[in-house]
Amino acid sequence: MGQIDESLANASLWTVIGTGLLLGIVHVITGPDHLSALIVLSAGSSWRSCQLGMRWGLGHSTGLILVTAIFLAVDQNINLDDVGQYCDFIIGLLMMGLGLWGFRYYWKIRKDYKEKQVVAEIQRIQIQTDVPVSPHSPYQLETPQPVAMENGYAHAHGHAHGHPLPYVHKESFDETIVTKKCCFGMCNAPSSDIKNKHTAHWTAFAYGIAHGLAGTGGVLGVLPAVVLNEWGRSSAYILSFCIASIFIMGLFAAVYGEVTGRLVKVSDRLLYRVGLFSASVSIAVGVLWIILVSTGTLDVVFG
Repeated sequence: MGQIDESLANASLWTVIGTGLLLGIVHVITGPDHLSALIVLSAGSSWRSCQLGMRWGLGHSTGLILVTAIFLAVDQNINLDDVGQYCDFIIGLLMMGLGLWGFRYYWKIRKDYKEKQVVAEIQRIQIQTDVPVSPHSPYQLETPQPVAMENGYAHAHGHAHGHPLPYVHKESFDETIVTKKCCFGMCNAPSSDIKNKHTAHWTAFAYGIAHGLAGTGGVLGVLPAVVLNEWGRSSAYILSFCIASIFIMGLFAAVYGEVTGRLVKVSDRLLYRVGLFSASVSIAVGVLWIILVSTGTLDVVFG
């Protein structure tokens, strides 16, 4: 980083911008903490998850700029190595928390899927044995019914396993039909459902800020702006660094969301499997992060 600082000191404006863009990209793709958080939020979605990634990136850039400003305000008297150890531990906990939240959501989907399989099997046996089914029986055959949604349209349709499951074609986010209000009725209260549209948006932004504030390693990517000693070029570097990181996070979320979204359309079973896999990755990375921080080897592995 010291060599980059020296080369930027007398660099042209375009060189400064190019360096900021490059380091912003490198900062994102070399940070498993960034990517593991995004796969939980964008799993089973579509390319529209780009907005989640960009919200996460915007929050991350906001937190990063704030902690950099604090660092400069105290004349760079903060020991980033000492503070960074505690902050990285917090990041590990955040990744585990987000992963567990997603795991709980998709485990419930798995449970519902298994229960519907049992009902479908009972229905199949009743049909084969010509057992009369009461109109009020919980196991009577169901006819696919349209499911109204707040934004978009979903419908239930039968599958090869003989039971209808609702599937959202327009968006993968589960909308909350009845939403609670907060802020004196001016805003929708967040839902405990991680795939609720409003909850996912605010979660992405909030987690991004938390990662930006706690990720002291990211500060090292912004600090080259200090050596420029010129407000215009310093601002250009920081802005290009943040724009690049926001764009790459949005691109990653869009690609992962689209790929996994296509997978879950193949089979209802893949819906919860993709979700559980994504949540498990976040949990695993969080656990690994804490272990590496505790053993003092985080910088060796991801340095």
